[in-house]
Amino acid sequence: MRWPLTAWQGIAWLSIAWLGAVTPATAAAPAGEAGPGRPYQVHFGKRIPMVDGVSLNATIVTPYPLDEPRPVILTLTPYGADRYYPIATRFAREGYVAAIVEVRGRGDSGGEFVPYERDLDDGMAVIAWLARQPFSNGAVGMRGGSYTGFLQWGLAARGAPALKTIIPGAPPYFGVDSPTYRGVQIPYRLRWYALVAGRQRNGNFNGDRDYWQGLYRELARGEVALADLAREAGLPGSYWRESFTRSYVKRLARLLPSEEQLARLKIPVLSITGFHDGAQLGTLTHFRRAAAEAPPDSRLFQVIGPWDHHGVSNPQDAVGGIAFPAAASTPTEWHLAWFDWVLRDGPKPAFLKDRVTYFSQGEDRWRGRAALDAGTGELVLYPTSPRRPAADAASGGSLGTAPASSPAPEPEDCWRYDPRDPPISWGPYFGKLAAGDEHLLDDPLPATLGGRGLVYDSEPLRAPVSVAGNPTLSARLKLDVPDTDLAAVLYLLRPDGRMELLAWDMLRARYRRGFQQPAALLEPGRYADYRFELTWFARELPAGSRLRLMLTSPGISYFFHRNRNSGRPVAEETLADSRVATICLQPGAQENRLSLVLDR
Repeated sequence: MRWPLTAWQGIAWLSIAWLGAVTPATAAAPAGEAGPGRPYQVHFGKRIPMVDGVSLNATIVTPYPLDEPRPVILTLTPYGADRYYPIATRFAREGYVAAIVEVRGRGDSGGEFVPYERDLDDGMAVIAWLARQPFSNGAVGMRGGSYTGFLQWGLAARGAPALKTIIPGAPPYFGVDSPTYRGVQIPYRLRWYALVAGRQRNGNFNGDRDYWQGLYRELARGEVALADLAREAGLPGSYWRESFTRSYVKRLARLLPSEEQLARLKIPVLSITGFHDGAQLGTLTHFRRAAAEAPPDSRLFQVIGPWDHHGVSNPQDAVGGIAFPAAASTPTEWHLAWFDWVLRDGPKPAFLKDRVTYFSQGEDRWRGRAALDAGTGELVLYPTSPRRPAADAASGGSLGTAPASSPAPEPEDCWRYDPRDPPISWGPYFGKLAAGDEHLLDDPLPATLGGRGLVYDSEPLRAPVSVAGNPTLSARLKLDVPDTDLAAVLYLLRPDGRMELLAWDMLRARYRRGFQQPAALLEPGRYADYRFELTWFARELPAGSRLRLMLTSPGISYFFHRNRNSGRPVAEETLADSRVATICLQPGAQENRLSLVLDR
């Protein structure tokens, strides 16, 4: 006899507890079937209503049996619920309710996906809904990186009543590092758009290296404008093209926390980034702004490790060929210890050394300080080339401890950037990413610039020097074009003969006063002052090592878009707009200085 479907459903319904209900004790297992039952209960496809009638999809994992309401750990994501299932089950094993909610228009959630723009309104409704459910004790915490990290800052600033703490990892900051990095476009961002185009996660499309590298070659040759790249890739182009307008950036910048909101921010925050995290600038901008408004007794903490963007949220024991001990990883235990402290009145996590906790490479241990910029002094070096041009590493200039003092004027140090030349690097950090896993070591770029950059080396260090912070470079430069892009890269020449990438920065000349300011094209032939704030890192520089500074144009890498130097909107430029740029460093100027923050 065949049972009707409704009967089967009725039998199943009787065997499964309602979401949020306290699960009764299970009956004794039959002989021969001893052992634990399920460790947690999964509730798949739950619908969370929004104010406009759209509903978002949630996967909720509760402890089993659920004997009392618990704190809820929320991940609000565009990347699909299944990606976060393993971490959700881990939280459930530790007695938390884990909720993975797909943002509007992604996965099984209703509505249309427009990156960021509706997520904060929806997030407020999600948090309120979770706090009302029988499984919840009314307290919600959030965690997650990148896109999700940005949403956490926005929701905390809006003051969602049930939101008690956040752990934002690697969030971007609009107008600073997103959608451009200090004004410089990054074509790789289209691959992110391809990953989240439509409703499902398009991992194979995003990872199709032959397709994307071929497309980026066409872009570098000027055969297609950056603004048209989405159309060329076969993706809907309206969002992509709009993202290059200042009006778009201003609209999304309104989602950032205001000073007034940050001044009212009372909940504990654990911000996380890495030395090689592409969103480090955005992460530290969020933290610095919050720290400027926070009262002395606030629980606002920053952790900076030796990781890349992936490692901020996932355990990682090496980046780019540089290994670090297991103690430098970001285990889930850190998040659990934080939530236990904030949501369960547990002890303060042992990993927190001070307001800022950071891993010192070379020493290979965690250290702490009261503020990001609270060093013990500075090491100042001056780029000079009194005897030889700084054209490349083979005939480079010097990083001295004093500016040039020769009565005879030095020749100008100049490099040439022709946007029609083939790029010579694929790497995002000026390393050899395409060559394998050791892209932070032995970068061939300084030795192969061939007049497309300047290189300055220090004398060997007589004793170990510990540094921790953002190196800054002030440079007085002259261009013969109305606009171009500039990059500064710092390396360590180790005593063992290997070269290690430490930090970098880049900027678009027209935005040298900040992206929030009106663009200011240059008057060709006149010197102007530029300030580079290289990425934050902490390292003990060994005795006998040297520092190497490289100045170049990011357009020599496929990873960064080519400014064709015309002064037109760069996203609209093609081959016909190309102009050769000659960039010169004013010789002997005391304004040219590299400063590193000393530690201890």
